[in-house]
Amino acid sequence: MQASGQQDGRLIGSDEWLQGRFLWLKDVRRDVSLSMTARMVGHELVLAHTNRQSMRCDPRLSDMVDNLGISERTLKRAIAELVDQGWLVRSVKGRGRGSDYRFRFRNRLVVIKGDRNGTHSSSERVSEMASFESGKGVKSGPLSDGKRVPILSKKGARSVIPHNIAKPELNQEARAHTRAGARGGSPRSPGSKLSDNPNVVAEAERAVARFRDGHTDAIAELQPWVRGHVLAAGLLTDAERETAGVGAEKGSAP
Repeated sequence: MQASGQQDGRLIGSDEWLQGRFLWLKDVRRDVSLSMTARMVGHELVLAHTNRQSMRCDPRLSDMVDNLGISERTLKRAIAELVDQGWLVRSVKGRGRGSDYRFRFRNRLVVIKGDRNGTHSSSERVSEMASFESGKGVKSGPLSDGKRVPILSKKGARSVIPHNIAKPELNQEARAHTRAGARGGSPRSPGSKLSDNPNVVAEAERAVARFRDGHTDAIAELQPWVRGHVLAAGLLTDAERETAGVGAEKGSAP
């Protein structure tokens, strides 16, 4: 088995994936060195093709091509970009058997667009998140390669669910926030417009690409919740928002 993408940083452990995946998505979305397509592919991998408990990620490229509406060549180029920039590790299982993917935090300090707290590594922030969730008020320093975030387990937690290749979106529960209240968890804030729905994310990314290709009505023609995701995710610059004629949207994304 061959692996690629070995840069400075560390793999995300399965015990920190429930919280860490959102930091990973946020940082990838703000990494200005990545193309829009690579960011979209990163969201597709996390939200639609990764088991949220076991972290198993071995999607069929044909499924991703169909979901995103891009060519296989473009998809492979975007995945290679994520690997080269240190966000993914790809393990080739063998000829004709596809690949497995693991997600990585980049421990090196990187300038991330829109980070008001300054320059931080993903590891620092996932450590802070774990301390906050534990309720102990302990401030943790940056994680080293040999340390991992404690498992934030709760009494009565469900055991790991079996991997269902046919329905990957059910494995990782991309819309888990809608069930959190019923389980006694913390649902997403009512005013949030950032969608976890991979179809909404993909449609928003495609609309931004069309807008930058000269289709000035591409954003205005979107459904309100998709347009709200475009704005909440910061996919447009201030100048582009003014050109598109869009501002703050009311309502929340599905």
